[in-house]
Amino acid sequence: MKKTTIVTIAFAALLAFSPEVLARGGQGGSRGQGAGAGQQQGQAGGGQGQGTQARQTQRTQARVHATSAQRGQFQAACANGTQARQQVHSMARSQKKSGADTGQARAQRDSLRENVRTIDQEHRRLVEGLDAEQQYALQDRVRETNRLVEEVDERHRALDRALADPSTDSREISERARELDRAMKEWQKEYRKLGSEMGVEAG
Repeated sequence: MKKTTIVTIAFAALLAFSPEVLARGGQGGSRGQGAGAGQQQGQAGGGQGQGTQARQTQRTQARVHATSAQRGQFQAACANGTQARQQVHSMARSQKKSGADTGQARAQRDSLRENVRTIDQEHRRLVEGLDAEQQYALQDRVRETNRLVEEVDERHRALDRALADPSTDSREISERARELDRAMKEWQKEYRKLGSEMGVEAG
């Protein structure tokens, strides 16, 4: 073997075991270990965050859980809302054509008025009977459902006036009925969210 080759091999061996090379290798291993530990900590933190959120949700539900009286009020409002929507939907469809007989729509005036009155009454009994913790936890939802109940009342009054006036034609009645139906649909959607947060199904 040539002397030059031997010197080259010896130099390479010394370089491989030099303090600088060994230090760089150690740093690379430390970085790998550090990254693995960081991932484990992140996963553990994510699991802890999800667990905390679940516990907070459970505590909120326990705090706003409906009483038996509140369940009855909620379900009564929902049932009358369903009946009223069926009435106005049918009314809007039957009165759509110009010159349609308005007698059938006018005959439903009293029963529709009673259904809307019950919705308003049971809704207000429910929200006014909330205790302090329920009011705090549900304040945004209650504010929105109150607004939508007022919208339903306003649309119903417009339809009721149209039904009371003999000169109102069928297409006008149909339009007022559609407006009431849309308002009631929005109220139902928000009201069911309120019930869900209180652990009550619409039934």
